[in-house]
Amino acid sequence: MGLKIKLQMKKITTLFLIIFCITSCIMVPKGVRENFNYCFDGKKTGLDSLININGFYYLGEDYEYLTNGEFIFYDNGFVKSGHGKSWSEQNFDNSIQYGSYGKYSLSNDTIKMQIITSPEGMGVTEYKIWFKIINYNSIEIIYRGKLNDITKSDLKKFKDDIKSDIFYKKKGRIYKISPTKRKSDINKTYIIHKKWFWCNELDYKTYKKNNL
Repeated sequence: MGLKIKLQMKKITTLFLIIFCITSCIMVPKGVRENFNYCFDGKKTGLDSLININGFYYLGEDYEYLTNGEFIFYDNGFVKSGHGKSWSEQNFDNSIQYGSYGKYSLSNDTIKMQIITSPEGMGVTEYKIWFKIINYNSIEIIYRGKLNDITKSDLKKFKDDIKSDIFYKKKGRIYKISPTKRKSDINKTYIIHKKWFWCNELDYKTYKKNNL
């Protein structure tokens, strides 16, 4: 009887591992992974010298869940987007498991980033979003859309389009900081543990070795 139970448990464990492996592999589709070209290297970006990154950047005063899509920047190029500001403030450790993640880079006064939406949703997609730095506590959205190379005409079209966009007409285009004493640990996100997210395999292996 004991041997049969052990064999059944072994089969269940094996099945669980297989399912876990499959779901992990398809969490982010291959096409999405291949299109992600803002790879992560973990190096300091210097953004913290240009804007306040100790908090949430959000639109308006409405704290509804999944309405404002706040942005949380880290000094190593990592960025989190997703749930409404107040929900995230109350769920630091839990909220990092959800939402969308990506990588940003700096180009003069412009923050350029690529975001991958949460795999907990109906489907995983990705997009680029650009912010212009207004001052130490404010940034303005100047583009959100397709992944390919962004031209001046794309920026102009977005600027024209948002003039008639109900959401931006209500909220405005300026994201403001809401300071917080701490931010969620990015080591708890799934994406930081994916090799394809990193620029090179050596950095990835070093990270994994130091964060077992």
